Amino acid sequence: MRSFLLILSLLIGSWALAQKRFSEGVISFQVETEVNGVKDDLSLNGVCFFKGAHYRSNLTSNRGTSSTIFDTREGMGAVFHEFGSQKVLIHLNRDQWTDKNRLLKNKELVFSFTGDTTHLLGYNCQKAVALLEDSSQVEIMFTKEIVPENTDAEWQFQQLGGLVLSVKMVKKEATVVFKASALSFDPVPIQKFDIPNAGYRILEYGESKKWK
Repeated sequence: MRSFLLILSLLIGSWALAQKRFSEGVISFQVETEVNGVKDDLSLNGVCFFKGAHYRSNLTSNRGTSSTIFDTREGMGAVFHEFGSQKVLIHLNRDQWTDKNRLLKNKELVFSFTGDTTHLLGYNCQKAVALLEDSSQVEIMFTKEIVPENTDAEWQFQQLGGLVLSVKMVKKEATVVFKASALSFDPVPIQKFDIPNAGYRILEYGESKKWK
């Protein structure tokens, strides 16, 4: 029995050492959209920045840029959009951040694991699937070889126990895929998480839901 426990502890220890903790770095995503099987010509790229409790995402297209900054420790952040001459900023508290990112109203996603695997950026990935209330589907590819330190930044996926490298959303005739194209563990300047304080029209969160 003692020998069995020793072997088990060694196996657990070696598995833990093989995992990388992702506390700081950058993930770049390629974004593709399809409607009725036809790819949209909208050029989209996504970048997510992590530094401890600080999180930032940028989504850039040929029409403009949308960014989100949030401090998961302090529960404060903002969303700001730049489309042509329109520059809008919406401050977020923790409840608004949760509301903005929630895919299901008032409950968490429940994932099932398909057993499908693939390699993304050299990491072994597993597939998980969740259904939304309107019968649309979310397909996740994630790796347990990397463990995100700030699970609150992508809290809907924290139950997966690994880093998400691909998200596919299928809703009726439309499909959107975010697929990681690069991953860096390099330090991120803290200034990257500064919220702009000038040059933007300020909207309240409730009002922003009506903004186009």
